[in-house]
Amino acid sequence: MPRPIRSTPPLRRRRSTAHIQRHLSEQQSLLHRHHAVVEDHVRAAKTTGLGLLPSTSWRINTAWILLTGIARDLDVWTRLLAFHDHDHLARAEPATIRELVYRLPARLAHHARRRWLRFDRDHPHTDAITSAWHRLTNLPAVT
Repeated sequence: MPRPIRSTPPLRRRRSTAHIQRHLSEQQSLLHRHHAVVEDHVRAAKTTGLGLLPSTSWRINTAWILLTGIARDLDVWTRLLAFHDHDHLARAEPATIRELVYRLPARLAHHARRRWLRFDRDHPHTDAITSAWHRLTNLPAVT
């Protein structure tokens, strides 16, 4: 006598459908997170100078976009190599880096055939900037 063919119980079907929906939502979430990262980079590039094309000339604007890309790369590499252990500066926007790091009150002094960069001691990020300065000056030379 043949065994009767049973269909899959509805609960099992729902579970597999929920599993597929959860898997799809994880993929969509991953896609949205990646898109958000791209949007953050575009926004940061616009604040670096990409949003201010200076001319109606194609060649001047092409050079401007190239220089904006170089400035953005320098900003990202500086944060990656120099400020990786300072959470606030490692994740800072370009405008914040400009205000806290690049506009730091300092004095360049010459003494005994050496140059000394003297930072303001009252600045809140002086220790982070001096350690970043030492890290960047101790990088091996490119050969």
